[in-house]
Amino acid sequence: MLRTANKNESLLPENKLEVSLEGGKAVIRLSSYVEGLGWCSQKTMELNAAQAVELQTQITEACRHLSVSADREPTGENVIPFPHPE
Repeated sequence: MLRTANKNESLLPENKLEVSLEGGKAVIRLSSYVEGLGWCSQKTMELNAAQAVELQTQITEACRHLSVSADREPTGENVIPFPHPE
């Protein structure tokens, strides 16, 4: 296993996200803890090298857009944005 992100604040304490290399593929697994059963895989993705590179590119782009969006003030249809004083 390469990394377990179960301490990630965006995940519930009973969830964990694991990334591992298995049989020449990257495997991403979301698991949930169930009382009496333990950890159960909910979703699993297997990616070949090209897919892993493309996923990394897409995640990087999404993060870039999310950070830009977070910097902007929310506007709605009835809101006129005014310039900020500099």
